[in-house]
Order: sequence, then structure tokens, then C-alpha cells
Amino acid sequence: MSEASAAARTTLPVQTAVTGAAAGAPSALDTRACERGIPASPLALCVDCGTSFVKTLLLDESGFALRKYDYLHFPYESVSRAVTLNHARLLVTGARADMLDTRRLPPPDARYAEIDCIAEVARCVGLDRAVVACLGTGTPFVVYEGGVAEHFGGTGIGGGTFLGLCERLLGLADPAE
Repeated sequence: MSEASAAARTTLPVQTAVTGAAAGAPSALDTRACERGIPASPLALCVDCGTSFVKTLLLDESGFALRKYDYLHFPYESVSRAVTLNHARLLVTGARADMLDTRRLPPPDARYAEIDCIAEVARCVGLDRAVVACLGTGTPFVVYEGGVAEHFGGTGIGGGTFLGLCERLLGLADPAE
């Protein structure tokens, strides 16, 4: 770790977690959903309606990720078919979740505030206190402390730009840093 990145870390009052596409998704979908975050039964189709992409994740009864897909446009037919054929719960979040055409798919079983979903990452990895940056088309920063999530800012730059700046300014090339 460079001296600049060590100095930057000492100024942060809390631990940090990075989420989103730029954080580097697991190489295989072998992670379990957080025990409190995703309903255990039946199957759940989780949909994140982002600014640039729509991400879907089909979870089995135990929270094991079965399938993950990314789309440029909302896949109404595919989502409707997946929910119907798998008798899955439809869980939605994201900046464009309120813009879904509900005439073209089953009504969502639950809608989650994106800020709460971002903060849930910190809780799922065992942090009691964290700043979470969700690197996507934009980059919101969320403070998670004592079970409470608060959006405290962000930037319109995306994950790739943000990580490039971190590398140039702080010497941090790995999102885990």
C-alpha cells in the first residue's frame, strides 16, 4: 500500500465497503444472500433498475444465486416469465424502480429503497459502522451505523472513473482497498 493510501485511510472515521459493478462481482455466483436481507422462501427474483443497466438475480430458497443477468433495457417479458414459471417473489430496487410499467409484469412483492440496499452490504459482511460507495453509473456514498443508513452524498462519475481517480490520487488499484 502506498503512503498516500495509508494516509487516506487514517482520515476515514469508519470502515469502508465498495459495492456495484466496479467493485468486482464474484467470479462465480457462489455467495449466499444475507440472512436478513432476502426472503428465504420461495425463490426470489431480485431486480435492480439502475440508471444505465437493469440487473437481475434469481435466488433459490436458501439465498444461493442461481442466475445473474444484466440488461440495457428492462426485460419485461423475461422477468414476467421467470416470476411466473418459478413462482418467484419479485423484489425491486434502484433509481428507476418507480418507472416500471406494472401493466407488463406481475406486481412486485416488495420494493426496497436503494440507499438501504447499499447499506445492507455493510451489515451482511459484518460491519457495524461503514461508509459504502456503490460504484455504478453514478456513485452514491452511504453511511451505515447502528443499523441506520443515511445517504450523505455522491458523484455523477461512474465506477470506472472513480476507481481510476483513486488509483492516480491515492495509489489504490484494488476496490477492496
